[in-house]
Amino acid sequence: MKHASEICCAVAVIALPLSAMATTINFDNFAFNSGTSLIAASSYQSVGAVFNRSIPLENVGVAEPGNLTAFINAGGTTPNALALNNALGSQIDLTFVLPGTSTPATTNGVSILFFDTEVGSTLGTIQAFDANNGLLATQTMITPASKGATLHVSAPAIAWVRFSVDNDGAALDNLVFPTPVPEPAAAALFVFGLGALGILAIRRFGRRLRQVQTARGRRD
Repeated sequence: MKHASEICCAVAVIALPLSAMATTINFDNFAFNSGTSLIAASSYQSVGAVFNRSIPLENVGVAEPGNLTAFINAGGTTPNALALNNALGSQIDLTFVLPGTSTPATTNGVSILFFDTEVGSTLGTIQAFDANNGLLATQTMITPASKGATLHVSAPAIAWVRFSVDNDGAALDNLVFPTPVPEPAAAALFVFGLGALGILAIRRFGRRLRQVQTARGRRD
């Protein structure tokens, strides 16, 4: 999505409360007066999402007032969107963690709205990867007449996703994913650990029971 606004890192950016839906990110919980600004890559770690670089946000009404109505009609929420283009970077990665921690986690589906004013060009691409960086799923679309569409990937154990756009850029909004859970290997290890603890407890209980029975036999 072409525009003339430039990023301004010196403006005051105010963090506002997140939505009550912990697995929905609409990027609207930050307020700034410029057209674009950067926020920390860990801004959404509390809900289980950590980006690989500073997140470029665009205040759509300020940066592209002429496209605001089309953005809203396509399903975008105001005021902000994640902005990807040649100037701000044409791709960004999102890794899942257990909410509020840095512990790796996975989810099973990710969707996000792409908005692009260049009808007929590539709207955008979303790719999903596992913990070993194996590609699990991908979706790419051509920009429709509405200028916006939601791309979605689903697969078991998605550890991270990549959002990318073509040269004319796009604005991304309304990122949705199920709350991340422990990676399968970690979960299996946890269950195994619980089982081992259970077996140990049973053995200790059996030894204690035999000791009690022996002591009673001696008294008798």
